[in-house]
Amino acid sequence: MLPLAFAMFAASAALLWVSIRSPNLLGVLGGGLAVSFFGPTFLILLVACIQPSHLRITAEGVRCRFYSLSLAIPWENVREVTGGAGWPSLTFHDCDAVARSATFHGFPPLGWLLQIPTRAVGFLLRRPLANMYPLTRRQLLGAFRANEKMFGFHYGMPTSLLERSTEEILTALRRHKGRKGQT
Repeated sequence: MLPLAFAMFAASAALLWVSIRSPNLLGVLGGGLAVSFFGPTFLILLVACIQPSHLRITAEGVRCRFYSLSLAIPWENVREVTGGAGWPSLTFHDCDAVARSATFHGFPPLGWLLQIPTRAVGFLLRRPLANMYPLTRRQLLGAFRANEKMFGFHYGMPTSLLERSTEEILTALRRHKGRKGQT
């Protein structure tokens, strides 16, 4: 995907450059739109290759990193493990504690670019959504609360980034949570 995203970004930039050199308004608009789409896509994929997502399920709890957010959640704070909206999801006893323990990585421009999909999905659903890629603890806590209100869970894990099926991850989460004497 990374070479394809780079090729599309380079082709878009070339179209934009040629369109600016020869006054072609339609080419400038099309090239500008393509650069604004493929440029962030290339950056997001590049960062994902440099710092890949991961999920570790241990006897102590769940440790995960998705995009620019790392969480370490002890089993004592996991109230429920569900299938959510088609992916493994966690509900917490204390969202504030999880948000306080979060670590944010990356640089703000990438975080701002990652907010574009959230706004696009919100526009299509005709309702504002909480930022799926928070940059701060306040935004993360807001996302937890909004997810609970809309979907019934606090945090959903994108299994497509982990190269494992939803069922495999749910089984592992439930097995480890059950070892702690909880249902």
